[in-house]
Amino acid sequence: MSKLFLLVLSALAAQAQTPAVYATATYSNWKPGMAEKGRARHKEFVEKVAPARSENPNARGFLVLERVFPTSMEAGHDYIFVSFSRTPPTFSGQIASHVLKAFGQTSVQYRASLNEFRSAQKQEIWTDVYRHGSFTKGGMVRISYVDPPANKTLDFLDMTRTYESAIRAEIVKRGTYQAQQLFQLWSTAQEEPYNFVHLAACPDSSCFFKGLGNRIDLFRAAHPNDPNYSRYVERYNASSTIRKYAIYRINEVALR
Repeated sequence: MSKLFLLVLSALAAQAQTPAVYATATYSNWKPGMAEKGRARHKEFVEKVAPARSENPNARGFLVLERVFPTSMEAGHDYIFVSFSRTPPTFSGQIASHVLKAFGQTSVQYRASLNEFRSAQKQEIWTDVYRHGSFTKGGMVRISYVDPPANKTLDFLDMTRTYESAIRAEIVKRGTYQAQQLFQLWSTAQEEPYNFVHLAACPDSSCFFKGLGNRIDLFRAAHPNDPNYSRYVERYNASSTIRKYAIYRINEVALR
């Protein structure tokens, strides 16, 4: 069996891995003068809906990220509301029953209450590639928007699952960051601006201005029996292209 054939099989297996988590990310802007009301509404949402998730065993929780850099004019949005689930979205357009019950509203009333303070810009569906660590309210998250070069998406996935995931887990283990998580955008064409989002979280923004540590040392700690560090670096550099990044404050979090 040829080495090329084995690489193709490995890449296809990486692509076909079933997601453990599906995330629906809604990018929105505050309506003029409504930011404080919006933040209060997000707080109320977490307080009311998180206890009601027992009615929906597939719900994994919520993450509210308010953008702090760059400006909204450059970024195109003020915040991202991310809802996590064990199962894919249904595209039914219906608000989850446990959410409506928590607020005591109909679907029409609920949507109207959201539209009072926000203007939704776009939605994305993310599927998890790896997730290490957790998020803390009041902490910071840097999202890197990653776009592998043409024909490199499969290699990026295979490289990530073979090498990078364990290295990112080691970074969290050492306390350099609280979380290192990578998601792939669902149903996104190769020519789109980005195909993956990487979330790196820490208590404050200072860690974003520090290095991750000695790269060789991290590799050896994560892969003690693999001598192919140069191969890892070669594959990483060939497939990992960051198009842009933005920094967010974690306003609310309720994950399980």
